[in-house]
Formats: sequence, C-alpha cells, structure tokens
Amino acid sequence: MSNKSQRLSVVIINLADTQALARCLQNLDPIQAECIVVLGWDKDKIDTFASNFPKVRFLDAGQKPVPQQRLLGANSAQGQFVAFLEDTSLPATGWLEAIKRTFADPNVMVAGGPVAISTDLPPRYRALACVEYGYFHPSQNRAWPVSSPPGNNFVCRRKFLLKHLATHPDGLIETEIQQSLNESGMKWVFNPRLKVNYIAPHSRGAKLKSRVQHGRLFGARRIRGEKTVVRIKWVIKSLALPVILPWRRLRILPGIVEPSSWLQVATWICLLEWAWAAGESFGYLAGEGRSLYAWR
Repeated sequence: MSNKSQRLSVVIINLADTQALARCLQNLDPIQAECIVVLGWDKDKIDTFASNFPKVRFLDAGQKPVPQQRLLGANSAQGQFVAFLEDTSLPATGWLEAIKRTFADPNVMVAGGPVAISTDLPPRYRALACVEYGYFHPSQNRAWPVSSPPGNNFVCRRKFLLKHLATHPDGLIETEIQQSLNESGMKWVFNPRLKVNYIAPHSRGAKLKSRVQHGRLFGARRIRGEKTVVRIKWVIKSLALPVILPWRRLRILPGIVEPSSWLQVATWICLLEWAWAAGESFGYLAGEGRSLYAWR
C-alpha cells in the first residue's frame, strides 16, 4: 500500500452475488484505501473474480459466519482505520472523504452513517432492509435512538478495534462494539455524509429460519452468564416482542416506502420480526447453540 492508502482499510463482506460485489468495488478507489473482500466461494471462483480487480485482496472465509468473516478481515487489515461494508450496499459519493473528516478527531473510535434503501428491491428484501437499518434511513433524521452503528456501514480506529477483538475472539458484532464503547465511557459517532445505499438482496438473511437464529443469538448474548431466574424474567418480557418489534418498524415505514408498496413490505416486516421474536425468546431460555453459524 502507498502511504496514503495505509490510513484506511475497507473490509467488504460478501452477502449477495458477484454483480453486487463488483458494483461495490467499482464504487471504491483502491488507490485511496486498502480493499479486502471476505467471501466463502470456491477457490477457483475467487481466482476468476480477483483477476478483474487485481488491486483488491480476496480472503477465503469458508463457511464462517459474518462476525468471524469480519474478524478475518480485521486481522488482515493494515490501515489505521478499518471500515466494514457489506456488498448489499454501495458507498455514496463522499463516503471516503467523510471517514477522513470524522477520524480527524483523535477522540473518535467508531463511526457510522445513514443507510438509504433502494425502491427497486423486492418487498421481502426491502422489509429486511427496514428491520435491520430502517432507523438509519436518511428520512428518519436520527429521530429514534440507536445504540449501535449499522452493521453494513461502520468504521473503527484500529487501536480500539484490536483492543475490542482481544476480548471477543469469536467475532465482530456491532452491538458488542457498543458495549466496549460504553465500558470506556465513549459513544460511536454518526456522520450524515458517511452514507451507503442498500441496493442488493440478501437472500439468506431474509429467510425466516435465519431471522429465528439471529434473534436467538441476540437474546442469548444479552443474558450470557446470568442465572436461570434472570433468564426466565427475560423470557416473560419477550412475550411482548411480537407486538413491539413490528410496531417499531411499521411506524417508520411511511418515510421509507411508497404507499403503493406498504402492504407487501409491512407483511414481510411482521413475518421477519415475528421470527426474530421467537428466536430471541428461545435464546433467553436455551442459550445461543449454533445460532452464530447461521449468520451468513
């Protein structure tokens, strides 16, 4: 890397298809940043794809889940700042410059930004985008409190990242990043110009089975190490989730989705959130099992 590119590494997690990944790479300038793509394709496919992007480094993650793919990318990155993207999302104009300006402040350890959602996505995938990143949509103007940065668009100062990973060797999860910030008395920074556009379907993530497992992982890690009594209390609290979770997303729908698509997208939001609620309740009771490995 040049001295200029040593300052920033961009780790891209492959969740969509080759076309989505190609579009994502075309939106980044490898001269301005070290680009690392983490994917689980067969080796021959990696070699073929890499020939089209010779300045990009490709890592074979096998069947590792997303948090461990991020970990693989983080350990390979050489920059002072490490950005994490998913190939479902394209960096908007000014994204790289926004990173530089944000981290000019030495007190900033983690930053994230808005996630615009394409109107061309089919209803199921728009619903998934809404439940995962609806609060980060530009139309919301930070109207709702968000505790952690968006998983498809966040940047960490390397020294903070390495310190965090030293105590989280099983992977990089955005909610756990926020916990580390809280323990240090810090918060992540939201920069409106650090924007990405969510444009490609994440087919595995939109499966109801995946949502159940993702919810289970969230619930289990929330009360990890707690006694049975505490677990049961959380199970009881979670009985309200089938109402609370869809409502949180449906109330922001008018600002994100055009009226003609409300019914279809809202239906999928409810299904996806009900699946998550079932998984979260089970996670409080039974632990995470192998739910981490369903996150791909």
